[in-house]
Parts: sequence; structure tokens; C-alpha cells
Amino acid sequence: MFENPKEVLNPLPEKKRRVTAAAAVSAAAVKTDMHSEQLSVLAQKNCPLKSFKVDQDAIRRIDRNTLCEILDGQHCNLYDRYVIVDCRFEYEYEGGHIAGAVNINTKERLQEALIANSPATAGERTLLVFHCEYSAHRGPRMAMQLRQLDREANMERYPLLHYPDIVILDGGYSQFFAGHAARCFPQQYVAMKDNADACEREMDRFRRTMKTKKRKAVGRSKTFTFGSTAPAVDAFVVSPVAVTRSRSALFSQPLKTKRSLNVSSELDDEVAKALAEEAENDDGSFDFETTPPKQPMFERRRLTGFPKLSQCSLF
Repeated sequence: MFENPKEVLNPLPEKKRRVTAAAAVSAAAVKTDMHSEQLSVLAQKNCPLKSFKVDQDAIRRIDRNTLCEILDGQHCNLYDRYVIVDCRFEYEYEGGHIAGAVNINTKERLQEALIANSPATAGERTLLVFHCEYSAHRGPRMAMQLRQLDREANMERYPLLHYPDIVILDGGYSQFFAGHAARCFPQQYVAMKDNADACEREMDRFRRTMKTKKRKAVGRSKTFTFGSTAPAVDAFVVSPVAVTRSRSALFSQPLKTKRSLNVSSELDDEVAKALAEEAENDDGSFDFETTPPKQPMFERRRLTGFPKLSQCSLF
């Protein structure tokens, strides 16, 4: 039952578990599968694809020259395919876009085009390049939205992702068109503010699409159990913390909006109903008998046993 003090001070070394060759091969296969399926190429050291980080979000950026290298196939050994996602509005996209880019500017379109049509082949690497006019608002928002949808779709097999490599074109279409207009089709540049009516309409729709639901603040009546609702009596709400209290007359009787008669509580129900009927039939003027004013609390009294001053005789 009791151990030797020497054994406590110098415990025996545990026996090393023997790892079989089959277990080692299986672990290596799982590690290779996870490496080929979810690890980002951009996060690896000495990656030939140049990218950089920014302080605004966690999505990496590439410049227009790096995008030209991707279009020319210089990084085909890193990725099986690439997709350029143009997040601008339709009239901007139709006015001129990067050759081969697809127009996706809503959350629903992201779900249909990329998440529902995710790579079916395990280990297939896809590079997504997001951009808008300047890659300042719409492009980053759509990229972050796709990452969130990708996490939700792969929740059961975290940390695996369909698209681990997502980048944003720094400067957007404006800078790319300024340096490589020949790679755009058609070779034009339509700004967002060129069509004021469509810009306002599409921007409102974009804000509604990307708007996240805010959680309502918890009031004092819901602090003990969040989400519970208390029963309401007409315009008053019963606090859930006071369910054990006795119900008062205010909650036991329905509220009335009629003009009150100020009847004493000692009268019975029949007298109260009679007064209420008389008040309804009356023209609005009440002629109740007024009560006499109350006597003062301390009343001055003349002392008895002493004659009045007029009855006193002068000596």
C-alpha cells in the first residue's frame, strides 16, 4: 500500500510504447492528407508567390505585377487553378474587367458559386483573388465573408478549408487598369460614381447583404435567465424575479380607461356600479356633497374656573 521513499524520489522510468510500422505509415498518411488539403501555400517559408500582410484584416495582399505572373502561369506548380473574383457592381464589371474574372458581389452569389461548387477532388489547390475598384471596402468584405462561409461549411472537420489561400489585389481594378489595360476586357474603366442612381441602389443592397445581426442588450428583468419572457398584464409587465409575490389588486383587475369616481374601498360592488352608471348618464358635472373641513389638531380652549376680564372689578 505504501511506497518506498526511494521509489518516490527515484521513480522507475515508464516503458516506451512500441510504434508499429503500420501505425507510423497511417499517421504519416493522415499528416500528408491534411497538409495537402488545408495548409496554406502562402504561409510557407520561402514561398515564390509574393504577398504581404496589412493591419486592416487577416487576408494577404498581392500587387498587380504578381497577378500578371499568375495570369501568365508562372505559379502553376503551386495551384491547380485560380479564380479572380470581381466584387464591383454589374455596370462596373460590364464596363471593363480583368480578362477571365467572374463578377460576385452578394453573399448569396458567394454561397452558390464557391461554397456549393467547392473542389470535389481532395487536395485540389485553388487560389482566390478578390478585388473591387480600389480594394478598400467591397473586396475585403467579400473575402472575409467567404472565409466565414468556408469555416461554417467545414465546421465538423476543423481546421480544414476548401479555400485556404485567399488574397486581395492591392489597389484594385483602378491600379491594375492603369498599368495593364491590355489585360482587361473591354479595355475601359467605369468608376462606381459614374452612375449615381445605380451606385446608391447597389450600395444599399450591398450593405443589407453584408449586415450582421446585432445581439440585443440584456435587460435587468432577463439577467437571471436569458431569453425568458415574463407575462404581461395590460400595459404592465410582471418581472420574472417577483413571481412568488402576492398579486395585488392592480394585477387582479383589468385596467379601465374611464374617468374614476374616487369611490372609497369600503363601498361594496353594487354601490360602485350604481355610481358608475350615474356618472355615465350625467352630462359630466358631478355634484357630490362636500365634507366639512377638518378641525385643527390643537384647538385653543378657554381655561375654566377663571372669570372673564369684563367681570373683574377694579380696585
